Amino acid sequence: MSIKNFKSTHTYDQHGTNAGNSRVSRKFITGQIQAVLKVRPDLRAVDIKNGMHSNFGIKINYSKAWWGKEIGQQDLFGNDDEAYDSLRWYESVVYATNPGSRVVINVDGGRFKQLFISYNACIEGFITGCRPLLFLNGTFIKDCYRGILLSATGANPYQPPHRLVMIFDADKGIRAAVEELFPDAFYSRCVLHLIENFKKKMKDFGHKANVTTTLGELLQSGVYKFIISEWDDDMKELAAIDHRAYVTAMEYSPERWENMHFPSIRYGNVTSNDVESFNSWIRKE
Repeated sequence: MSIKNFKSTHTYDQHGTNAGNSRVSRKFITGQIQAVLKVRPDLRAVDIKNGMHSNFGIKINYSKAWWGKEIGQQDLFGNDDEAYDSLRWYESVVYATNPGSRVVINVDGGRFKQLFISYNACIEGFITGCRPLLFLNGTFIKDCYRGILLSATGANPYQPPHRLVMIFDADKGIRAAVEELFPDAFYSRCVLHLIENFKKKMKDFGHKANVTTTLGELLQSGVYKFIISEWDDDMKELAAIDHRAYVTAMEYSPERWENMHFPSIRYGNVTSNDVESFNSWIRKE
């Protein structure tokens, strides 16, 4: 028996019941994308999936693409567990290189719970070069533990936003931390965050979407009032629709977010531009 015809070009593609269930390993996928991950850490799993098909004719499912990226990121940047294990080392380095900084690491039964960091350079910069105004914001951390990064950003009128504090904690934790650093400073909660929380509670009360929107608009209207009678009108209308809505609004401590009740200097800044700038900066990091 002898071979009479030989075609050196392979033209067969995956087909049948195994299509999309390729035996290609996660390690192979990682090897193909690692160089790309160095310059594009935000590479999506769907892009990897499509790239494997267009470059090699291999169909893989989303899960395998995701794990290939996960392994590649761990090889390049280390894994999340090792990063949390390094926090004590990082704390010592911060104190050694930036004396006067504040680092607090809380654990519960030996497990990481929350982290507070404020670098002395940022504290000094805020005191000497920024207005006494802080913008609070929360950003979800896209790691396997799904934490939250809370930040306090100062506003320098002549420079880009000044990042003052970074905290892994709950909303009430960032308030306590800022008050610890600046016990005499007054600051307002993010109005948009407050309104969203308020509307969520209204939904929990069983209100339909249109009523929830109306209640949220009334609360937001009250935020900007400088005249007592106008504030009272908004709150009376709120109470008339649902007294529980009025009680909820009062529980938010109006002196912290409402113009008329704010006990210190009013800076007239009710935009989220500064925190959006921070979000844009922190996303890649």
